Amino acid sequence: MKKIFTVLMSAALFFANESNAQIQFGTGVNLGWGDAAGISYIGSNYTSDSVGVWTDDYVYGSYGEGLNGGLLLRARICDYGQGELNIGGFKGRKHTFTDHEDYGFGSVYDQTETAGACGWDLEPMIRLHTKSEGNCNFYARQGMCFGIGIKNTITGHSSSTYGQNSSSVTDWKEIEKGKLALGYTGELGMAYTPNDNWEFDFGINY
Repeated sequence: MKKIFTVLMSAALFFANESNAQIQFGTGVNLGWGDAAGISYIGSNYTSDSVGVWTDDYVYGSYGEGLNGGLLLRARICDYGQGELNIGGFKGRKHTFTDHEDYGFGSVYDQTETAGACGWDLEPMIRLHTKSEGNCNFYARQGMCFGIGIKNTITGHSSSTYGQNSSSVTDWKEIEKGKLALGYTGELGMAYTPNDNWEFDFGINY
């Protein structure tokens, strides 16, 4: 399965529950959009005609592009840091590839193939932040990323015509499953805290 690289622009909302003066626990949700940070060849759009003229337009991208989101759990470990656990997932946008071949004498082959990836991730992280007197602070978080249940679903449709009186149509579906993936996650951003119970984080995650 192709490697997945994304840059995630995320917005997270936290609700903090202060159990005593020393320990704070928080829960939140995050939502963002992933864009390709590293791109690779994932397919092509191919055409050829009956006289041997052909084109093959390569398609580059990342199967990790698309919607990302999850649930965040947070525990305070010091005045400037927290331990966090993100339980989330992604739904990558679909990529489409075409193949059109004209052999002449009424013989034509057409194929359309669509591929899209999705999966879950588990991210234990450490978050460090500034502590100014205002409502806005900067933060940085980093940790490990475990990819779980990542799969790429491929669907296809093809049609073949042989002269005037013969044709065939084929549809198929294929699922590529990835193994447990281990990686790094990091984020830089700004936190807005209007009061003691709410916090809004806006950051860029890799």
